[in-house]
Amino acid sequence: MRIVNYIHKVQGFDKAFPILLELKTHLHGLEIMTILDLEEKTKIDAAAFFTNLCLDISDHVAIYDGSQFSAEIAAAGAQSGKLRHDYPNWLAHQQRSRLRAGLSAARRVIKRIFSKGDPADPLGWAAKADVLLGIYNGFNRPLAQKLRRAVKSNGGRVVGYFKAINDEGHGISALENPSLRVTIPQKLIHGLDSIVLPSDDFRAFFSSDVQPNLIATGYPPFYTSWKNYVEGVVRKHCPKQAEELSVVILTRGEIAHKKHTDQIISEETLHRLLRRIHDILERQGKPFRMRVKPHPYQNTDALAGYIRDWPRAEMIFDPPVLLAADADIVVAIYSSAILDGLVFGASLIEYFEENEAFRRLHFKHSPFGAFGARIARSEEEFEAAVRDALRVRRYQRAHPKVEEANVLARRLPEVFTKQHFPATRLR
Repeated sequence: MRIVNYIHKVQGFDKAFPILLELKTHLHGLEIMTILDLEEKTKIDAAAFFTNLCLDISDHVAIYDGSQFSAEIAAAGAQSGKLRHDYPNWLAHQQRSRLRAGLSAARRVIKRIFSKGDPADPLGWAAKADVLLGIYNGFNRPLAQKLRRAVKSNGGRVVGYFKAINDEGHGISALENPSLRVTIPQKLIHGLDSIVLPSDDFRAFFSSDVQPNLIATGYPPFYTSWKNYVEGVVRKHCPKQAEELSVVILTRGEIAHKKHTDQIISEETLHRLLRRIHDILERQGKPFRMRVKPHPYQNTDALAGYIRDWPRAEMIFDPPVLLAADADIVVAIYSSAILDGLVFGASLIEYFEENEAFRRLHFKHSPFGAFGARIARSEEEFEAAVRDALRVRRYQRAHPKVEEANVLARRLPEVFTKQHFPATRLR
């Protein structure tokens, strides 16, 4: 089976690749081509993990030059010797045609794997593929439309997934607060054959006429195959200092020029919370390392200033999943990335002060308590949560939400091989 893995947002990495890893445990003979068409402008994660993810799991990779992060991923691959610059004839012809029409060439393939039987033409390869996989609302992009037509020309199918479990209007917060819930427009899912959901609850975001084409396969970052892959990366590249308590802090950034009354975590609040977290950790009398992961919208210069005088604190740009895999405690200052720690057994604490901006979105409080996070809204509650976490450094038994995801994941082969699955398509 041939699968085209199309990723246009960085959030797609830890959804698509867990799906592909899970499929590899059930289906033999998979051949995967990953196409990166990233549009990120604010992503600040280190690129190496994403590069190796593509190289380890994909048989072929094409990276389109659309953002700085794309260039960083490609550069990391080139440095490893596994990616090289390529400018195939079919694309050169396409560029010449655009130039003759007076149009600028917006994208070009800049890197490609050759060591694993690189295809000469990504669109030609897609025309022989069985499945096109991507974020459900990303198939209206120009390149995605071409890939969709190519896959369909061979009788292949298009499968979409959610890029986040707590996306604005379409996530677990909207499930608990109907006033935030938004029905997904039909135009965003035109041409899809099926959409895999984190849970059956997510059917609420679709109109009734597409319900037979939706199937719950669990939240991909909770899959055991993904957990095993990430832990292997951590053991190889990020050995932990056993005597230190590893505490990961996931911050919240606000969009520039956002009204102060609409900010859930202002810069002043963030500074105050970080100081409290640091002081409480110091009071425990144990060696610790406080690793602060900035949000993409974060003012990193200001953040560096907040922690500059704390020898045991550092700002770090590894992806949250890598940090969580090595953490004893994950503290989220209003961040859904806290769920990355659930599958690895870390103690999860959500700590910030609720304000009116938060309550407008969450009238039933935080949705992450259902995923095992300890909810702390005061300095005293946070210190109590830390003390509890120190008594149980890591949890050995999987959380029920993780177990549920792995049971649902057994449905994935049905989606990709059409077995026992409705033949009707999303309109």
